[in-house]
Amino acid sequence: MRATELHVELLEFCQDAERLLYAAYKQCYSPRFAAEIWKEMGDEGRRRAFLREMLASGHTSPLEHVKFTFAIEGVSRALSHQLVRYRIASYSQQSQRYVNMEDFRYIIPPSIEEDEELRGEFERVLEEIR
Repeated sequence: MRATELHVELLEFCQDAERLLYAAYKQCYSPRFAAEIWKEMGDEGRRRAFLREMLASGHTSPLEHVKFTFAIEGVSRALSHQLVRYRIASYSQQSQRYVNMEDFRYIIPPSIEEDEELRGEFERVLEEIR
């Protein structure tokens, strides 16, 4: 077992989110298909005005087309469970059912970290449950 540090790395991201959003929104309100809309984007100022209007209207489902993929390590299981509880993203989380966690990493809360006696007890319990 060992304590761990937070590490976040951006693996992939949408290269042209503005154009993608424009095509996705326009697809909802146009008889044309998204591929055709993509090829004929038009004026940047008009695109941005249209996007502001759509966002202000509360129509948010096209936002799901824009993606960022992060690798996140060094967070507590409690935090990871809070993240996956809400439909704000798609997740692939390391399974404690299928992965051998014998040498698992852990987070020590600051209130425990600061107290030598508490930290010792915390680490003893972690060793016991391992």
